[in-house]
Amino acid sequence: MPEFELPKHEELEEHKEKAFTRRVALLISLFGMMLALTSLGGATAGKEMLLNQQKASNHWAYYQAKAMRQHLYQQEQARLQLELASRGEGLTPGLRQQYEQRIKQAGAQAARYRADRDKLETEARALQDKSSRYREKDHNFEFALALLQLAIMLASVAILANSRPVVILAMVLAGLGGLGSLNGFLNLFTVPFFH
Repeated sequence: MPEFELPKHEELEEHKEKAFTRRVALLISLFGMMLALTSLGGATAGKEMLLNQQKASNHWAYYQAKAMRQHLYQQEQARLQLELASRGEGLTPGLRQQYEQRIKQAGAQAARYRADRDKLETEARALQDKSSRYREKDHNFEFALALLQLAIMLASVAILANSRPVVILAMVLAGLGGLGSLNGFLNLFTVPFFH
C-alpha cells in the first residue's frame, strides 16, 4: 500500500496565505480596471462640461450683440417715426413714402434681430443645461475615483496584514465606487450632497 504524507500545519498555513494573497491581488486588479474606466469617464465628462459651458458663453455673447443691433434698429425706427410726425403734412408724397419705407425696413430688421436673439437664448440655455448634466456626472466620477483608490489601498493593506475584514471593507468601498461610476455614465439618480 502506498504511503501518503500529510502536509505539515505550517505548509497548510503558507498555502492558505498564498491563496488569500492571490485572491486579493485579483481583487486589486479588478479595482484598478474599475478605476481606469471611471477615470476615463470623469475626464470625458469634465471636457464635455467645459466645452458646453464655452459654447453657452459664445451664444450669450452673440445674444447680446443681436440685442444691441435690435435696439439700434428700434431706435432708428422711433427716430424716423418722430421725424415723419414732426414734418407732418409738408412732405411730398415721394418723401413721405421713403420715410414710411425706411420705418418699415427698420422695424423688419428689429424683428429679425429679435427672432435671432430668441433662438440664441434657447440654444444657450440648452447648452447650459447640458453643461450642468456633465458637471453632475463629473462629480459622480470624482466621488467614485476617491472610493476606488481607497479600496485599492485597503486591499493592499489587507495583503500585508492578512486581514479578511479589511478586504471586506475594501470590497464595500469598491462597490460604492462602482455604483458612483455607473451613475456617472448613466445618471441613474441624483446624489443630494453634490448640489
